[in-house]
Formats: sequence, C-alpha cells, structure tokens
Amino acid sequence: RSEEAAYHWKSPELIAANPAGMVPTLRDPASGRVVKESLVAVEFIDDLAAERGSSTPSLMPGDAFGRAHARVWAPWVNAKCCSPYYSVLCKQDRAEQREAFDDLVH
Repeated sequence: RSEEAAYHWKSPELIAANPAGMVPTLRDPASGRVVKESLVAVEFIDDLAAERGSSTPSLMPGDAFGRAHARVWAPWVNAKCCSPYYSVLCKQDRAEQREAFDDLVH
C-alpha cells in the first residue's frame, strides 16, 4: 500500500467490529459487543467504571446540566477540531497540509 493509503488503512479487527472503520471503537473481547462513537464511548467508560466501583473521577461533568452542555458541544468539537486535524495528519503533500492546517485554525 502507498504511504497515503497507510494513513487510511483499517485493521481487519476494526472493520469486523465497526464496518464503518471509525474510531473510537471499543470491543469487549469476551462477548464481542461493541461501543462506538466518541461521546458514547466516553459515557460508556464512565458507566463501566461506576459499575465496577472505581474511584476514578468521571470524564463527564458531575451534574446533569454540565453533562448536557458537554453533549451539545461534543459534535461541534468533532466537526470543527478533530476532523480537520485528522485531515492535516492524512495529507502527504506539504502544500495540502498547510491548506488543511489553515482551515483548522481559521
């Protein structure tokens, strides 16, 4: 595979767990059950930690209004920050990288 294709390569295990090939994808090796989508994965990790009695602080805000606020902003951050940043990482040509970076910061 070419260098550019390597950035887009998805492992067979990822495709088996999530045919869209999106990350994050969390897969329970014992049951094969899958959790996908960023905010859902964050909430799942919080729920799992609570179920197992962890004293680790939550990844989400501690109150319902704060969690609602985080849920409102999560898709915006993904669309405006994460996806454009990924675009910068995937570009091989320096001029294309610069254009993608400029799009990210402006």
